[in-house]
Amino acid sequence: MATRRRLATAVALVAALVLAACTAGGDGDAETTAAPTTDRSQGGPTTTGPLGSEPTQPPPGIRIEVLSSQPDRVTGDEARIRVTPPDGSDPDEVALTLDDRDVTDQLAVVGDALEGVVTGFIEGNNTLRASAGDDAVVQRVRAWPRTGPVFSGPHLPLLACATEAFELGPPTDADCSAAPVTTDGTIDDSSELRVRRERGVVNRSTYEIAWADADPSDEAPTGWNGALVLRFSGGPDCTGLYGQGVPGVTAADPRLLQAGYVVATASFTDASVTCNDVLAAETAMMVRERVIEAFGVPEITIGDATSGGGALAHLLTQDYPGLINGAVVSEGFADLVTAASGAADCRLLEAYAGTDAGRALHPLQRAEIAGHASAATCATWAGRFGGALDPTVGCDPAIAAADRYDPAANRGGVRCTLADAARNQSLTDPDTGWALPAFDNVGIQYGLEALNAGVIEVDEFLDLNAGIGGLDGDGRPAELRTEADPEAVLHAYETGRVSMGGGDQAE
Repeated sequence: MATRRRLATAVALVAALVLAACTAGGDGDAETTAAPTTDRSQGGPTTTGPLGSEPTQPPPGIRIEVLSSQPDRVTGDEARIRVTPPDGSDPDEVALTLDDRDVTDQLAVVGDALEGVVTGFIEGNNTLRASAGDDAVVQRVRAWPRTGPVFSGPHLPLLACATEAFELGPPTDADCSAAPVTTDGTIDDSSELRVRRERGVVNRSTYEIAWADADPSDEAPTGWNGALVLRFSGGPDCTGLYGQGVPGVTAADPRLLQAGYVVATASFTDASVTCNDVLAAETAMMVRERVIEAFGVPEITIGDATSGGGALAHLLTQDYPGLINGAVVSEGFADLVTAASGAADCRLLEAYAGTDAGRALHPLQRAEIAGHASAATCATWAGRFGGALDPTVGCDPAIAAADRYDPAANRGGVRCTLADAARNQSLTDPDTGWALPAFDNVGIQYGLEALNAGVIEVDEFLDLNAGIGGLDGDGRPAELRTEADPEAVLHAYETGRVSMGGGDQAE
């Protein structure tokens, strides 16, 4: 990227989400309230601190655990539940009710506890009550729609469904829902590895779960090594916004499946489709929830990420401790906000290269100014990822032109930029309603290192900085430098849009 010099550095801490303890309601002195789930293997933000501190031990006595998610973020009408009786008690003595309806028969003895997928949760507040003899416990559970949202904010427009492209059939509603479909067979004609795949829709995102299927008669993943791999993909180009999309990488990876992993992926964990790390985290949580309901709690959940998907995995690890236990990132970006700033610099440098003064620069000089080995790198960066800044470029190709923003003909259309894709997590312009980007190049001395190295002359340095300009509200080169709203920049740091090494990243 271009060499940047700033007079001030924004410093902020990312606050970890902390779950409040549920309140109790009882009909006897022996009845207590279940503690909030703190097991770090659970799906969703936990009660760990911002640096990933260890959870507290559960209280003695009968316990209810929501295994598939945190108790306040169950999605759909079912959840995997474990009830552990008091020490010395027989699991067969346990009874469980959901809103006064007996659901004990939905559980089975697993070790010294009862466990199973309990169905019948309704949207909103629910009450689980477990009893064994004179001992009883209540767990409040909050259920959310399977279509979301849970914590990502109000739904943004979804203007193009992909269920048919994903072989799920036509969508059943405006949220692009479709019934899940399970298939069984080999990955291709040359493979002997039998694989079962489930495809469906959660959080309005298409998803795929795959596992080795040596025994098609067994619903469980035979040979499962106990680990779940969640895959994150896509570049920070934001070229599929406001569409449902399909996963950018398959879950049916023979290398991983042969080794015994269950693998899952989703369209909203693809940075090209969402450009919204909070929506990606919420979707990953819900896909993991589906895996746990089907197979049980994984011993470990691993993020497998590349490119812009790496940015999603980094921020998920930072902002939602415990959702994944670690991530393997290749060719990744730290986050989407700072990656977009680099693309913005290259967009400006490429525009300057088209001027008379810019054309006079040798490609090696341009490469040194940009901080790359080749001038072609910045050209590629601007061409491929500059769409994250241009509201007319990043829409899902299936979205009708009448629904898209046009600076001249349709200023009320959807703006397909990185900032607008994360408008629930961004500040907005009070006059236009558009999300405010965090890009700023006021005071940046482009080419300073090239000047100090003797690669460009003083006059070339001065002309470059006088003529490079900035980006206008539509992400296009303009005469004046771009000055970000300081509150928008601070907001990006405070809400976790910038990777700061917190949460589970610190471990």
